[in-house]
Amino acid sequence: MYSILIVDDDPWMVEYLSKCIPWEEMGITKVFEAESGEAAAEILSENTVNIVISDVKMGEKDGLWLLKEIRAMDPMIKVILLSGIDSAKNVREAFRTGAVDFLFKPVDTDALRKLMKVTAENIEKERGAHAVEGLVKDGAGDITLLPQWMKEETPKKVYIIKGKIKKIKEKLKKETGLRGRMALGVLEDELVVIHEDHKRDSGNAEEKVPGEDIYMGISNTFTDIRDVKTAYEEAARALDYRFYDKEKKIFHVQKSQNDKVFLLLQDVNLFSNILKAGKYKEAEGVLGQIFDGLEKAKVSLAAVHTVQIRLMDTFYQLIDSSNQNPERVFCGEFALKPHYERLEFGDIDKMRSWTFACLWHCTDSLRDEGGSSKRKIIREIEDIIVKNLDKEISLEKIALQLYLNPSYLSRLFKENVGKSYTKYVMEKRIEKAKELLREENYKIYEIGEFVGYENTKYFNKIFKEMVGITPKEYREKGNHA
Repeated sequence: MYSILIVDDDPWMVEYLSKCIPWEEMGITKVFEAESGEAAAEILSENTVNIVISDVKMGEKDGLWLLKEIRAMDPMIKVILLSGIDSAKNVREAFRTGAVDFLFKPVDTDALRKLMKVTAENIEKERGAHAVEGLVKDGAGDITLLPQWMKEETPKKVYIIKGKIKKIKEKLKKETGLRGRMALGVLEDELVVIHEDHKRDSGNAEEKVPGEDIYMGISNTFTDIRDVKTAYEEAARALDYRFYDKEKKIFHVQKSQNDKVFLLLQDVNLFSNILKAGKYKEAEGVLGQIFDGLEKAKVSLAAVHTVQIRLMDTFYQLIDSSNQNPERVFCGEFALKPHYERLEFGDIDKMRSWTFACLWHCTDSLRDEGGSSKRKIIREIEDIIVKNLDKEISLEKIALQLYLNPSYLSRLFKENVGKSYTKYVMEKRIEKAKELLREENYKIYEIGEFVGYENTKYFNKIFKEMVGITPKEYREKGNHA
């Protein structure tokens, strides 16, 4: 499992350490020998060695010199230094240079055995951490260098975890109830975990890992470590599903539906042709159909980006063919360039809202009468308000219903109506209340409820602020009149 190099200028000590210590019981399958630092360096340059046990005092090229050489060759090699002199200076220098421990002669076999056990465990952990990046980027490579458990044909999964990865990494290291061996690696903004899947406790990792602001994608099960790159790509594809559902924390890979992209792009072509024909209302329907198709198929984010680019090409070409400057039309919040470079949206609802706003912005520029699309939106908002005075009608809900950005809608409303959305809704409610107060069929508290004010005191307060008198005084005044 591991190989070791014994270095000492005393041939008897080399013989004793290499032949009399039960290395195989400690997982050491190959033992190299050297009687100088220089000879040891040569062996290390030609062979794979995991652990070096070296004497400190060996002439000019001693153990500390060898330790520095090893740090330059391969920092993964674990070095244990030996000395027959109880020298604090040697100990400090050894640890400063990177030795894992320091033992004094004569070597205590039990102490050495315990130290080798800890060293082997650390090698396994480091192998796992270093293996993860290489495995997911380049495939399995030389599997002999991997931790032993990874090479075993046991069920495994790849998890990609995003969010507060530093916090979750510490949690995984300390989690005693998490069955199965694992290796952790950090790649840019994600924590990648190769986890041995325990049959007795399927789903154990999924239950223990998630937390606030943590979400993860999980691959299918595999046994051959050479399949780890494919598993990593599956876990990454599973994370794409978060684009379609922001509420979920755990995403399992599903069968790819990227074959649906061809049909979606056909809809994009239809959308383009209808828009060019000036059938703007019909184009809105087809655009909604495209987004419904994306949600249903749950294609990869790369495929979503392809659809987005084709839609933006349609907008750009339409404006360009109308002898307008696309760069001037599509600027500010409607700037297209960032969207060509990458998918800017964290979820499909935001993408849908922006694209519809972009469509209306585009058609505004194409219409001869100019601004009629904006007036249409205002009319739709006014109609929604009138029909829902007894309900909560926040601007955010209307924006979602009309596939518009709330901040854009707020600004558009104020520019075209001359007052804020909130004030407009309040005025409409009070107008309706005044109409109902002129009748005798309803009590004042009922009228308040009809126009969205369940709290009668609050209704009275708002009414007086807007009209100057209370609802009761308004009714009495109307009756006397």
